[in-house]
Amino acid sequence: LGGLGITARSRLLARLSTIRAFSAGPPPIKGVAPPRPSSVKDEVLAGVTVALASIPSSVAYANIAGVSPLVGVWSSVVLGIAAPLLGARPGVISGAASVAAVPLAALVAVKGPGIITLVTALAASIEFIMASLKLGRFISFVTEPVMNGFLNGLGMLLFKSQLKVFLNPPDLLAAIGLAAFTALLVQGVPKVSKAVPASLAAIVISSGASKALGLNVATLAMTAGDVTFAGGFAVLPRLAAMPDFSLETLQLVVVPAFSIALISSLEMLLAQRVVDDTGVPGKTDPDASIAAMAGGNAISAALGGFGGCGLIPQTLLNSQAGGQKRLSAAAYAIAMASFVVFAAPLVGEVPLAALAGVMITVGAATVQWVPTASAIKDIFELKRLPAAAALLTATAVCFEVDMAFGIWLSIAVERALTSILPAPDAVVPLPAPDASLAAKGALVVEDEVEALAPASNIGHRNPR
Repeated sequence: LGGLGITARSRLLARLSTIRAFSAGPPPIKGVAPPRPSSVKDEVLAGVTVALASIPSSVAYANIAGVSPLVGVWSSVVLGIAAPLLGARPGVISGAASVAAVPLAALVAVKGPGIITLVTALAASIEFIMASLKLGRFISFVTEPVMNGFLNGLGMLLFKSQLKVFLNPPDLLAAIGLAAFTALLVQGVPKVSKAVPASLAAIVISSGASKALGLNVATLAMTAGDVTFAGGFAVLPRLAAMPDFSLETLQLVVVPAFSIALISSLEMLLAQRVVDDTGVPGKTDPDASIAAMAGGNAISAALGGFGGCGLIPQTLLNSQAGGQKRLSAAAYAIAMASFVVFAAPLVGEVPLAALAGVMITVGAATVQWVPTASAIKDIFELKRLPAAAALLTATAVCFEVDMAFGIWLSIAVERALTSILPAPDAVVPLPAPDASLAAKGALVVEDEVEALAPASNIGHRNPR
């Protein structure tokens, strides 16, 4: 380059820089900045917020299983405090879940509530075995498109789960208005003050407004019944008696226990993955999280509960409210226990529409709008088809059929299309060049470089 002029040298150096940058690959994508470090106050208030929002779902899961609403509440409390203490990922909220309640419903209808202890204990044992075999590593099969599709399905299910609040309410307009008012508060409170989690402030303000205006809306006490919010130490759980153990009973409970263990482990790992993606600091160990969940479920079984797993909606709400550590999970469990023991009458007056407004905002934040729009565009343009198909498959199947099945199916779809379709950046091999053509090409390149050189340097080129 020494014989080139300044302009020509700059042009060649610029081209070389471009080639180096291209060969090194694209620059790393900058992710979302991690949230600011949380204080003790942030953790406690986040836990209280999640506890208020979790009571309706805990009661609903107990109704699905065919047991007292208090069983659902105490299942969430026990697992909620045991899992983080036993080593679950900081920031993950655990509690009663539909994956445990639905398989139990048929058994309870046949054998009675006593069968719950045996099934939950057996499921916990299977979870311990899974953790010992290090099966948590299989979460790596869940790629980003699959995760985005799963979150889409989850967000839509959150929307759908809140529709029951608006079916045959005492006053439909009041319920819709209160939910909309609460959702607006969730968005607007942070612009005024961040001293209190927006969700908690929205619930308190909406509940107070509903009481002051005398709105005719359904409350927690109306849904859960007087027993749940009777208060006092009489509502505390007690040690459960083991049911009669026989070969016939064991054959009856093995399949439901395996189903509960497998899906609960998957949901626990997905909840952990959600926390990882939000940038919350903390150690991630899939097998430790499964083992911690198993320990919590074993304790829950001993107290007559039906256990559960990591709760993704509550985990998202905890993250949005500022919870990042195990303290927020412990605060959630302690707050829920305090609500039903010490503050039952007050908490029972919280309107369901206010809680629905909070969960609707969580659902809207859960849906991956931009990746989904890109995937739809890619389908029409026939680009990045494996990733786009995986995202849309997970979205549809997780919402319409089953979340676990949707994840496994979308993984299979992505892998199948990846093996069938050529890679978008695949290099097509060319035939070996002719020696004479190569020589001509070298002369052309040499002539192009020489054309950039000043006229005074012509004739002084290197013979090589």
